[in-house]
Amino acid sequence: MYKNKAYYLLLFLLVFVDLFTKTLAVTYLNAKGNPGIFLGHYAHSPILFRVISLSTLAGFLLLIYFILVYLLPANLTKLKYSITLLTGGVMGNVFDRVYRGVTIDFIPFNLFNYQYYFNFADVSLVMGAVLCSYLIFFDDKNIWFDQNSRKRFLINPREQLRLAFKFVFFSFMSCTILGIFSITYINSYLTTIQRSDMLFYVFIFLIVLVLICATVFLLGLIISHRSSGPLFAFEQYVDNLLKGEDYELNLREGDNYKHLEELARKLRKHLNK
Repeated sequence: MYKNKAYYLLLFLLVFVDLFTKTLAVTYLNAKGNPGIFLGHYAHSPILFRVISLSTLAGFLLLIYFILVYLLPANLTKLKYSITLLTGGVMGNVFDRVYRGVTIDFIPFNLFNYQYYFNFADVSLVMGAVLCSYLIFFDDKNIWFDQNSRKRFLINPREQLRLAFKFVFFSFMSCTILGIFSITYINSYLTTIQRSDMLFYVFIFLIVLVLICATVFLLGLIISHRSSGPLFAFEQYVDNLLKGEDYELNLREGDNYKHLEELARKLRKHLNK
């Protein structure tokens, strides 16, 4: 977690600079709020749709962001910075909407004889999306074909699936508790809410719940892979060493139990005496 602190710091700075520049724009430029989602689009859609859509997207994107930064190899620094720019742009506009109810746009931009207004968060979002797309399509060999990765993903299927389902269970229970609390709060204090709006809320909540459970399930498999992989490799190494095969144990980048490499060297040295 600490090795990725530079990306987390950049994310914080992006959101802070965005909110700071918007505050200056409101104070000195008398900038107006944009009720739309992006460049004024969907401004006439119901506010429930706009707030829930944007905040839900931002929350899920933030979850994906932390997972990607944690799981991506250390050599993919450009990709990590690009998704940090993308996430920072989204979170800046979300925090602005939560704080003010609208998004402050103050930078003019003319396109096809029509004037748009955007903000620092929009710039960060577009830069991150463009850079991320470029790296995926033009630097794909370093991203998709990692020679340091194992050929088998399920090293110990029973244990890996068990851990993944535990992750899903705790995520499902946590989300369900929060969902029950929020629905109870809405029914108790927002007496003017329509039945259709409540059904829409429940529908969005169920979609988010499924997405989170699926994401956490994959995360559980990946995390367990980083533990099952080195244990399986060490077991194979010891078995081959007892058969007379002499070689060094080298684990993959990102594996847990890196101390097994040193233990393997000591064992190899002891048997070769």
